Amino acid sequence: MTMDSRTQYLSVFRQYLAAITVALSMLTIGMSSAWPSPVLPKILNHTSPVTMDITEISWMVSLYFLGNTLSPIPAGWLMDKFGRKRIMYIFNVLPFSAWVITYFAKSAWPLYLARFLNGLWAGTAYTICAIYIGEIAEPSIRGSLSNFNNLLKNAGGLCVFVVGPYISFELLAILCGLVPTVFFFAALLIPESPYFLLMINKNKEAKEALRWLRGNKEESLLELELTNIHKAVLAQTEITGRFKDIFTDRANRKGFLIVMILSIVKNMSGFDVMQAYTSITLPVEAFDSIGPNECVIILGVISLVTSVLSIFLLDRFPRRFLLTVSSLGCGAMTLLAGCWFFLNEKTDINVRDFAQLPFYSFIFHAVVYSIGLGPIVASVKGEMFFSKH
Repeated sequence: MTMDSRTQYLSVFRQYLAAITVALSMLTIGMSSAWPSPVLPKILNHTSPVTMDITEISWMVSLYFLGNTLSPIPAGWLMDKFGRKRIMYIFNVLPFSAWVITYFAKSAWPLYLARFLNGLWAGTAYTICAIYIGEIAEPSIRGSLSNFNNLLKNAGGLCVFVVGPYISFELLAILCGLVPTVFFFAALLIPESPYFLLMINKNKEAKEALRWLRGNKEESLLELELTNIHKAVLAQTEITGRFKDIFTDRANRKGFLIVMILSIVKNMSGFDVMQAYTSITLPVEAFDSIGPNECVIILGVISLVTSVLSIFLLDRFPRRFLLTVSSLGCGAMTLLAGCWFFLNEKTDINVRDFAQLPFYSFIFHAVVYSIGLGPIVASVKGEMFFSKH
């Protein structure tokens, strides 16, 4: 193996290491999103330390999404002021605290707070993780690295689906709390974004960070890449952006609309809500040999496998095509499942012979979500933001 080959392999390894490390935050998000699924049956059956009614459960689940909504804008401002890695490192206290609170919870209110804190972390991580990966990755592997976000999120969900129904409420909280603990130590190994370091005129630190990420690449090539990043930084800082520029500048307006529409479509697809409620939503008579918990595990496995396959699909098909297929597929499956539940609950039409339909709809929904809306929307912010590099 030549020196150039060893340098290239080292570079790819370190970029993957950095991407996987920050994507541990997505593992935490996946576990938080899926956590209600194995826990809600225990709460309703009075086998957990917390007793809640349906209204309280709805608030508890929904507060996660409220936190997710409130944190992205402050996170975006903070990461430009203090750094991508630093803010994620500091705000890692949110999920850790949430799981500590969950462990000791004896009533609904601590769970309200825990879910809200996990939601704040989700919005922070969604915002910063994609930007960090977009800034540290070489263009040739940026797409596959960005897919770690969706991959680890689904892995986190699967872990909770598999283990959650068979362990105690408290032990599940400990398991979920281990991930932010691992992130706390793993993040010490990776550098800050060279792009951000150049933004705050720390040129020496930026060069060292880029040297680490590129596996001690030849000095001339390192200087060339650093120069290109510096030009991108200067081009951005020369533009004195104001909030109204989002709407008055055509390019900004187009980018803003793209990001907003994709984010709305992704959230309205219902994937996270399905994860939360699947265990108590699927008809119990859908399958004779397996129960709702096993159905949820199957759903998690399929989501994870599809996330792995999407790594290869992203490099072979146009993203617009994958997003179109994903959006139409999610919409059709949500409509199909919704019609079954409506007919079953609100009409006298007998649809019990088709009790398997919601489960199959959920499965196909997970597949099409994982090849488009899941991985692509998560990476759009980072790629659009860093398009000049």
